[in-house]
Amino acid sequence: MKTIPEEQLEALEEYLADGAWHHSRAITRATGLGGVTIRAIANECCNMVSNTSQGYKLLEHADLDEINHSIADLFSRINKIRIRALSLSAWRDSHFPEEQGDLDL
Repeated sequence: MKTIPEEQLEALEEYLADGAWHHSRAITRATGLGGVTIRAIANECCNMVSNTSQGYKLLEHADLDEINHSIADLFSRINKIRIRALSLSAWRDSHFPEEQGDLDL
């Protein structure tokens, strides 16, 4: 995993310190961090919750419903990605039958 630079992590934590939900565009405007960086920090650090409709919030400011919603949102994305991967795998196998099983997971 890529290590997040401390100054980027601190900038995001400082911005989210007010306890409110913030969308990535607002975070980018305020901190200069891009959406990819914000997602990378959220994926690598366990101190914030994310939600596709609400944005990002520090875990210490989240209530149980918000944490549960974030968990459900992550599992939903996992399932959607899994379905995409299986569909792509089936397409590959039907178009490149001689190459089946050559992918190390």
